[in-house]
Amino acid sequence: MTIEKDQSVRQGDVAFFRINEVPEGYEKTDQTTLEVRGERGGHLHKVEGVEVYQQSGEATVAERPATDTDEETMIPVAIIKAFEEKTVTHDVLGDNERPHDDQALPPGIWEVRQARQRSSRPVD
Repeated sequence: MTIEKDQSVRQGDVAFFRINEVPEGYEKTDQTTLEVRGERGGHLHKVEGVEVYQQSGEATVAERPATDTDEETMIPVAIIKAFEEKTVTHDVLGDNERPHDDQALPPGIWEVRQARQRSSRPVD
């Protein structure tokens, strides 16, 4: 799997990275909507009208290698395939969340990752 240079879309704590093919070990699901609950659970990122792929077998998509930066870890969630431009929407589920703007997602195959904030507290 190769991530194509400069091909990403981000909406809050969810990022979409364009890849050139569905990786080996992934199976197409019956889902046509991807929903990713925000890190704190108060919002929902959603893309409708796509093919959704999950890792097959005993391994879960969360066991794929994470991408780390100093501030966050990007955890793999799923692979999606969009045959035409789609819109990433943001539904607020609680009163304490601020909505993100909708994001255009061009046609292609996308690895979906979710950010997990790193704790600034020292580990004992």
